[in-house]
Amino acid sequence: MLEVTTPASVPAAVAVLNLLEEDQLEGPLPLSTCLALHWEEPCCHGAEIIGYHIEYGEKQVLTVNRATSHVLENLQPDTFYRFITVYSGPCHTYKVQRLSESTTYYFKIQACNDAGEGEFSKVYAFATTKSPPPAMKVLTSTLFQIAAPKVHQLGDNVCEVTWEPLQPMKGDAIVYILQLATGREADQIYKGPETSYRVPNVQTNCEYRFRVCAGRQYQDSTGWQELFGPYSPSAAFSSQKQELLLPSSDPSPELLKSKRKALSDEQFAFLLLVIFATVAILFAVIIQYFVIK
Repeated sequence: MLEVTTPASVPAAVAVLNLLEEDQLEGPLPLSTCLALHWEEPCCHGAEIIGYHIEYGEKQVLTVNRATSHVLENLQPDTFYRFITVYSGPCHTYKVQRLSESTTYYFKIQACNDAGEGEFSKVYAFATTKSPPPAMKVLTSTLFQIAAPKVHQLGDNVCEVTWEPLQPMKGDAIVYILQLATGREADQIYKGPETSYRVPNVQTNCEYRFRVCAGRQYQDSTGWQELFGPYSPSAAFSSQKQELLLPSSDPSPELLKSKRKALSDEQFAFLLLVIFATVAILFAVIIQYFVIK
């Protein structure tokens, strides 16, 4: 038996971070300028944790030892940590990107002019929603590309549609919707967790178009919810009649005709051979007769 030990990796992220209240502190602190933090030690992933980086304010980074608590000092009173400047300019709108899903963010804004900066507004809280699943993709030689489902004919009236699976998103189950498009209308023919579906009653020499999308199922305060992503490109499919050659005791007229033609050719060749042999014998007899005379 071969034993292999994988190398150590970076520690996991700190999952639990708490702010200690005044009654949890060993001694009194000026809470207007200090914050007492406490966290749980994360998984070390095979290597001993030697310290932590605490980031706060305008990208200020503080390094501490292996302790799981620390007091941030010399903070600004009545200040929210951590606010960072995401935009400065003359526009009245701004799009904040690369946020995390299902997360609450706090914003405040101030105006400024040549005379200086005004006061900040009150803090507004906005929460992001869950992200829908991405479009169905397939791995090519170098990158992932959006792909249509694949369709295979299984019989005269049955075809099978398959598509690439998606991984669960943060524990939410993935379901799929398969639509059949005929003309300008699209009907849902399947909804479920499987990545293939057999379509019955397919008509011969008719074109069908299939498309699929993925959705995530999650539960909130109102119950179970579903959030679906965009549909894939359509896959065109046309059912063809599959002709099977069944054994039969009665040969077809074409087969009889070909056999008859083959037999006639053999008889004609044999007839030519007999004629040449007869002529040769006659010549031999005639030549022998004249030589004897």
